Amino acid sequence: MKTYILDFLETNVSDLEDVHRYIAVILEFPEYYGKNLDALYDCLTDMGECEIHLANWRLVTNYCCGACGNRIMDVFRDAAEENGRIRLIFE
Repeated sequence: MKTYILDFLETNVSDLEDVHRYIAVILEFPEYYGKNLDALYDCLTDMGECEIHLANWRLVTNYCCGACGNRIMDVFRDAAEENGRIRLIFE
């Protein structure tokens, strides 16, 4: 099983676009990733068996509007529920 670690404390992100770019790089999304919530959901639901660690995930609300940061985490949860091959670990 592949393991991915998204540590939002260890990043150089400063806005929503940076958050999407960071997620895409770490999770090895295709180049055509649309950097929006729908595209995030689509890419996550297409992933194979993996474990995704979301470390310091609450910091996402600091990088973009609070509600948007919460929606990103909701997308991770919804996609993992849809795609039973993803195991999320919130740290």
